[in-house]
Amino acid sequence: MQFSDHYVSRHEGTGLGLTICKNLVSMLGGDIQVESKEKEGSKFFFQIPFIKAEHELNRKNDTNIIMDRDLSKYTILIVDDEDSNYQLTKRVLSPSKVATAWAKNGKFAVEMVTTNKYDLILMDIKMPEMDGIEATRLIKQHNVKIPIIVQTAYAMKEVRDEALQAGCDDFIVKPIELDNFLELVNKHIN
Repeated sequence: MQFSDHYVSRHEGTGLGLTICKNLVSMLGGDIQVESKEKEGSKFFFQIPFIKAEHELNRKNDTNIIMDRDLSKYTILIVDDEDSNYQLTKRVLSPSKVATAWAKNGKFAVEMVTTNKYDLILMDIKMPEMDGIEATRLIKQHNVKIPIIVQTAYAMKEVRDEALQAGCDDFIVKPIELDNFLELVNKHIN
């Protein structure tokens, strides 16, 4: 792989960049080479071995045991400001045929819950406009029975306690372990 198609002349710096790159490439089992021409510059190349990984979702036996139910009559509201998180969660849940909806923040989630019926809410905490704690509090004032599972990268006890006090029914830390996540969904979607 080549970093650049043109040469850059540089006369300052500490020289640590190349050392850091060399160490990273070496840690990945690769090597790095350089082609230099005086007064023209240098080109750097690296090679890293490609090892095809087993796909995480190849553990279908475990996943199917947990999500073997047809959940097509249920709808889950996924509240997360990152589209990629919504898409991933939707894909993980897709074998169950459950319907999903997406709210980009807590404010939208509160509005959506007042006008639509959801069987479960998956709630992120840190979001713009309204965080997941405040959204959970307001949603539970509107519908105390709707189960809310908080999913967050904030694993501190204080955050968990605050989420539980706000009314969430369960709490899972990101990065989410697939089996635990599906067990929680299965537990609360009844």
